[in-house]
Amino acid sequence: MGRPCGQDGWPNRPFERREQTVTRPARWDIILKKELNNLMIGRIWHGWTKPEYADKYEQLLKQEIIPGIAARKLAGYRAFQLLRRPLENEIEFITIMWFDSWEAVKQFAGEDYEEAHVPPVAREVLERFDGRSQHYEIKELLEY
Repeated sequence: MGRPCGQDGWPNRPFERREQTVTRPARWDIILKKELNNLMIGRIWHGWTKPEYADKYEQLLKQEIIPGIAARKLAGYRAFQLLRRPLENEIEFITIMWFDSWEAVKQFAGEDYEEAHVPPVAREVLERFDGRSQHYEIKELLEY
């Protein structure tokens, strides 16, 4: 059996919660709309590449594509998340863009807002990718 609660800094009783102070940039309260009383939309897209092209694609995203989106200074565009994971014979990338409204999504993507926007330079290193992005209303955000 493991150590009794309390010896390693965990609460003395099971399920007891200690107060924690979480420090994060003030900007996150704005980006993530902590109360979520206002609508937020997550735009999710997947792309896959060969392992030998993964670093090149990641750098392309970080140095050209993401800054290019930010440079458009779109009203309602709040954040960009980049996820990466190795699979057996390929590397998967997921992008999540955060928007304030459906109007903001359409300002970014156009009326057919589900259509994926994959620049030609990215297509050169991607093996395959989602032709359509998925959009979700963010209903809850808990930070610990």
